[in-house]
Parts: sequence; structure tokens; C-alpha cells
Amino acid sequence: MRILVTGKNGQLGQSINKLINIETKIENNPSSNEFIFVGREELDLSNNSSIINYFDNHDKFDIVINSAAYTAVDQAELSTTLIIMISLILSLTLQLTLQSIKQKKSKSLLTKLTI
Repeated sequence: MRILVTGKNGQLGQSINKLINIETKIENNPSSNEFIFVGREELDLSNNSSIINYFDNHDKFDIVINSAAYTAVDQAELSTTLIIMISLILSLTLQLTLQSIKQKKSKSLLTKLTI
């Protein structure tokens, strides 16, 4: 399976990457899954065009794990409601854009989206 993980530079994305690397090294057990980690540089979730361009130019993913998050910690502590709204809006935008792309393509682009 091909698995896309957003937020590669964040705490959760780095933890997922570390966990995958540890699991594949145990007893020299290579994973049958292909993990692709992306950050804002490759896929800007606040920009619809970036989302569309990314998925138009990359092969199908079976799973998308969205671990991207708002990272200005000081500001996040001051306005938690705003940060929750930003996270929800970005996740929803990603999901709706992927569904729109999927409907336009004959092959399935996405099997499951994890938010």
C-alpha cells in the first residue's frame, strides 16, 4: 500500500516516521507499505491549488494520514478556538479536494482519509 503522511516536519509526522523506521529495522523486516512523507514545501494544505497540483502529479495513494498542524505554539495557547477551526478547515479542505479529484479520475486516488 502507498501511504501519504502530511506534516513530516511536525511532532506527530516525525514520530510516525521514526516508528516506521524502527519497525522496518527489527529483525531486518522490510515493510510491504510505501510511506511518503510531505511537508508544507511539497504540499501546502492552506492552498487548494497546491493540493490539486500535488495529487495530479503523484501516483495514487491508498491512505492519506493528515498529521499537519498549526505550529505557532504561543499563539495557539492564546486562541485555541481559532486553532481548532484552522485545523478542521484545513482537514475538510483536503478531504473535499481529494473527493473532487477522485470523481474526476477514473482510477481511485484515495481509499481512506484519516484526519
